[in-house]
Amino acid sequence: MKSIIIIKDRYGGLANELFRFANLIAFCRENNFFLINSKFGIISGKNNRAFSQYFTKTRNNIFSSNPNLNLSGIVIPHCYRNFQHRLIFKLIRFASKLGSIKYKKMKNYHGDNVDLDNKDTLINFNAINSIEGWGWRGEKTFRKHSSFLRDFFQVDPFYTKKIDNIVNQLKFNNEIIFGIHIRRTDFKEYYPDLYFPFSYYFKIINLVKKTFENKKVSFLVCSDEKIPNYISNLSNIYLTDGKEISDLYALSKCDYLIGVSSTFSAWASFHGEVPLINLKPNIKEINLSSFKIVRF
Repeated sequence: MKSIIIIKDRYGGLANELFRFANLIAFCRENNFFLINSKFGIISGKNNRAFSQYFTKTRNNIFSSNPNLNLSGIVIPHCYRNFQHRLIFKLIRFASKLGSIKYKKMKNYHGDNVDLDNKDTLINFNAINSIEGWGWRGEKTFRKHSSFLRDFFQVDPFYTKKIDNIVNQLKFNNEIIFGIHIRRTDFKEYYPDLYFPFSYYFKIINLVKKTFENKKVSFLVCSDEKIPNYISNLSNIYLTDGKEISDLYALSKCDYLIGVSSTFSAWASFHGEVPLINLKPNIKEINLSSFKIVRF
């Protein structure tokens, strides 16, 4: 029987989940594991959406698995996904007690990263492994399978059409599109050093305008809080609808990204192969040479 990894929990927001899922997909492809992430299909969060609905390869994938398990014409309603997830673990525990299978539980909450490139990893290569928590990372395999990962997480056209129209118009009328990712809500508590006032982002936008005054530039701005009028009324400013998948996809279609260090802007950079610069206090200048594409 093929060895199996099952992601048991849902950890953090969309981008956190994407990086964890992607790292484990890369590991499983490299080591011939079957990966199940049924929690990816459970409705949760303020947008009342299951993450699986956002992507073409997971919206009808029964267990949000890799390899895919898509049965033609059969779609499991998302209201049953939680029941499905619980049933999987009940069956595994029952079979484990009977001695029919080997079952190993692993948790990594707020600890050091688990190096998935290390063959001495805690994962059992001859068992069903359940995984919880953050920090399951394998840079070598992630980079090796990055093209597959970008394809696996292609955003469903239902969510991309409106953004594509906006971006195509911007690219027709401008030479450079800068994506501005304003992250504030949770950073006030968890990362106060990166909790910048809106006036700081206003300053950054004007700094970019001054730096590239000989270029036609525009700004696609995403924010987790309502953007004040003194920013939204600036020339060449365009706002998304504020939905997580719209913001993530929009940022991935820009020419350059500017934002605080977060998995959200990092995923947009990785998936769209867009150079990113992370904001820090007291930035005095913006140079294109400082932008780097996130590869891992």
